[in-house]
Amino acid sequence: GKASVKDPIKCDLCNECIDKCAQNAIKVDFDKNSLIFFLETTGSLPAWRVLSEACKILMTKSETFLKQLSEIGVV
Repeated sequence: GKASVKDPIKCDLCNECIDKCAQNAIKVDFDKNSLIFFLETTGSLPAWRVLSEACKILMTKSETFLKQLSEIGVV
């Protein structure tokens, strides 16, 4: 079977559980298809707005980076 962490927020992949078990009894790995994301604000803007603006900035920077890579023939 496959075991999973009861509270994934508390697991930091320290491998302590591996050290406590018999050799090769368990394997610890992260889920490549999920993400735990925390967003805190000061209250001056709603969280959705902070996230939206951050995504716009990230998209612009990503597009600039891809353009620069294209200019030097990497992509």
